[in-house]
Parts: sequence; structure tokens; C-alpha cells
Amino acid sequence: MLAGVRGTSTDAPKGPLAGDAATAADAIRELVRRSGTSGLEAAVEGVPDEQVEQTVAWSLDGVGREARLRAGAEEVLRGRAPELLRAVRKAVDEWEEAMLCSTASKLYLDACLESLDIAGQRLGNAGAVVLAGALSVSDSVAELCVDGTRVGVEGAEAFGEALKRNTSLTTLRIGQSPLGPEGAAALGQALLANSTLTELYLLSSSIGAGGAAAVGQALQGNTSLIVLDLECADLCGR
Repeated sequence: MLAGVRGTSTDAPKGPLAGDAATAADAIRELVRRSGTSGLEAAVEGVPDEQVEQTVAWSLDGVGREARLRAGAEEVLRGRAPELLRAVRKAVDEWEEAMLCSTASKLYLDACLESLDIAGQRLGNAGAVVLAGALSVSDSVAELCVDGTRVGVEGAEAFGEALKRNTSLTTLRIGQSPLGPEGAAALGQALLANSTLTELYLLSSSIGAGGAAAVGQALQGNTSLIVLDLECADLCGR
């Protein structure tokens, strides 16, 4: 499920979502509307914003409805980011695909989104590729937390490529996942091209001594990073 989405603005951003929705709740309602499932639409009618996501999750008890919700999510991105759709289809199940589509669409379409926290969600490398692709073109999100989301080397490499292009992110929490030395090295290389990230948290990420050394070496060419958290990152490993 989505979590911790925050944005501040008086003007709604323009995009393909009906009503130019700028909040997570509005985006989920739009996906429900596009799913064509009257039961789901009735379930979220009148529900407070903070309860919409959980209400939909509880209501998804049939594969057919999940598929229709996913189709609605894909419609949000169709024509805008076909490469993300291909990555999303690698997700483990249909609800996860819908969730990833919805999350990616926010980063693409919501010019007001400042912070996204999806710690503990089952993203894996496929989900990381989706989010990283959206992050690479976002110019508003400043804080991203993907702690404990099972991101591996491939996912870390994707986030590294995103950091080379993104100019708004100041804080990235990507710990408690098996990044490994290779993943840490990819993030380190990104620091050489990034001048806006000020905080990087890699706690409990199994990067080993090799990964820590790669990040440390990259810091010699970086002037923006202030906080680097390597707590419990298995620095005695390879």
C-alpha cells in the first residue's frame, strides 16, 4: 500500500488524472473509477482521505477486481511512460502492480509532491526500477524513503541513475535491503554527478567494506552530502 505521501500547494498540477488529482486519496479514487467496479466505487464513497487506501485494500477480495484496478492504473501512465509499464508488469501480483503504477504516476504528475515514504513495502528490484524512473524526472520530491523494500543491486543501480538526473531530492533512505557492495558502488557513482542530495541513509544494507569504500571515494568529488548513515551496514564484509 501507499504511505506517507505529502504535498503542499494551492494550485493542482495538470495531468491526465480526472480533476487533476494531487493527493494519494484522489489518485486511488480515480483508479477505482476507471476499474469500472461499482462495489469498489461504493466502498470509497464518502470515506475520509486518510482511510481510502485501506478501504480499497480491504475490498480487493477478487482477482477480477484487482485486474480491473490494475488496468485503470496502467491507463494513468499509458502514453506517458510506456517503459514504466513494462517494468511494472514484472511485479509479483496484481495489487502490487496497481500500487506501483499509482505511486509512479504521482511522481510523474504531481508537481506538488514533496515527500514519499513507502518503507516496508514489497517493491523489490522491479518496483525500484519503476520508482527510480519516475524520480529521475520529478522536480519536486525532496524526501524519499524506501527502507526495507527488498531493493537489491539492480534497484540500487536504477536509483543511482535517477540521482544523476534528479535535482530536487535532498534525503534518500534506502537501508534495510540487500544492496550489496555493487549497489553501494552504483549509489556512490551517482554522488559524483549529484549536487543536491544532503542525506543518504544506508543502514543495515549489507554493503560491506568494499561498498563503503566506494561510497567514501565518491565523497571526495561530492560537495553536497552532509549526512551518511552506514549503521549496521556489515562494514566488515567484503
